[in-house]
Amino acid sequence: GSSNDFVSRPFGFDLVVTDNPAATDSTGPVFRAAGVPFEVVATAALWQVDDDTNVDGIPDNHNDTVAGIASRDDLNNTILLGGINYFGTPNFAEPLTLSSALFEPNDGSNPALVVTTPSASWNEGVHTSNVRFDEVGIIEITASLTNGYLDLGIDDVNGMTSQSGHVGRFIPDSFTVNVTDSGQFANSCTFGTLPFTYIGETFGFDTPPTFTVTAWNDAPTAAITTNYRGLYRKLDSSSITIADVTEDVTQTGTDGLLLNVEFIADNTILISPSTSDPDTLDYTFGNDQFRYGPEDPNDADFGKMSNSEVRPFDADIDLVLTQVVDLDGVETSFSPGIIFDVTGNQMRFGRLQMENVSGPETNDLQMPMVVEYLNGNGFYEINGDDNCTQIDTGDLDITLNPSTSTAEASITNSEAVNGSHGVTITAPGAGNNDVVEVSPNLNSSGDKWLRHDWNNDGNFDDEPSAIATFGIYTGSSVQIYIQ
Repeated sequence: GSSNDFVSRPFGFDLVVTDNPAATDSTGPVFRAAGVPFEVVATAALWQVDDDTNVDGIPDNHNDTVAGIASRDDLNNTILLGGINYFGTPNFAEPLTLSSALFEPNDGSNPALVVTTPSASWNEGVHTSNVRFDEVGIIEITASLTNGYLDLGIDDVNGMTSQSGHVGRFIPDSFTVNVTDSGQFANSCTFGTLPFTYIGETFGFDTPPTFTVTAWNDAPTAAITTNYRGLYRKLDSSSITIADVTEDVTQTGTDGLLLNVEFIADNTILISPSTSDPDTLDYTFGNDQFRYGPEDPNDADFGKMSNSEVRPFDADIDLVLTQVVDLDGVETSFSPGIIFDVTGNQMRFGRLQMENVSGPETNDLQMPMVVEYLNGNGFYEINGDDNCTQIDTGDLDITLNPSTSTAEASITNSEAVNGSHGVTITAPGAGNNDVVEVSPNLNSSGDKWLRHDWNNDGNFDDEPSAIATFGIYTGSSVQIYIQ
């Protein structure tokens, strides 16, 4: 006798992604950089009752859009036939199509799965392909017949469609950085005609530098990974490495060497999603601080470097971004670096100058105390732009001779007025030829950059001092000489 013709088909396809850690969310283990090929092995599987509990000929929870990825049945269960364990159908060799479905991020892009080196044919019922996924996230791979199979109806053909379960996590391959604003340094004193900053004084940004960071895949033609956002974006403020700043780029000191710059990094770079391009992150430098000198930042006696007595100049300090590394270890280094050519502020070498005074013991004395700077011609002049320096009476060190003198010294202008402070010394009274020595404590006032080398030892670590002498008469400016 004979039977009617019948078609035997695989139950489904057991899909194995080589080395896949099967991450289920953004915190899961990393699988590949987007765009890097990986291997998918599909085996044409035999029917097994444990994988078809409702006996409909369709792998449980595979050809089902309702079931979750985690519930996909594993199709590599074996069947004992003739004393041999089988789970594949070695004679099957029909064209197979692999496609991807994006699991996370939910609002992400799902580019087509790209087959990079497809196998020429099946081998003993096993189909091996190298494919790549060019985005960030977690996917599921589906295997389905490219064409029909013999005389099977569409339902039977679709019934063989099978899924892999979670594949991923995919991460970016590299980053690019784009400088959007190089920034501008702030002057510490802005209440005069020309804003300025004293050498030795700390300053920051008036306009902080800004830049963007963009993630890319490793596809043959690299592209931006648009899914690198939300919980799948692993960049933060610690991801950015800025090289240490040690010197001005162009300005030399009196010894011919570049002026030393101290860089006090704030390490609180601000980060936010770009408002103009959702595929990038905007970064803004934090409250970084800079100053020219001193040689020993821990020594309060030094306010500026010994080679820094130079004419006014604009700060020329480059900030260099050398590396971006996200929390997954995706790293891109830049050599020689991404340079932020920050617009400079005017630096002036300043000092506090005082003069001796004398007069009758019955009149108060006005002792000059002014802020000077080394001008462009190499001479000192009163800094008429300084309406900022603050020195209070409590910052004055006062020595009376005799110690019982009733004379008192006080600052005339606590805040400099066009560079002038002045010291008022009250008269001790008739018959008291007293001497009053006054010296401001510039460490106490917070103005140690106004110290100078008054003792000519090569260090700018001396406060000025002046003496008021009572009981001395200058006499008339008109002199009559009789011969």
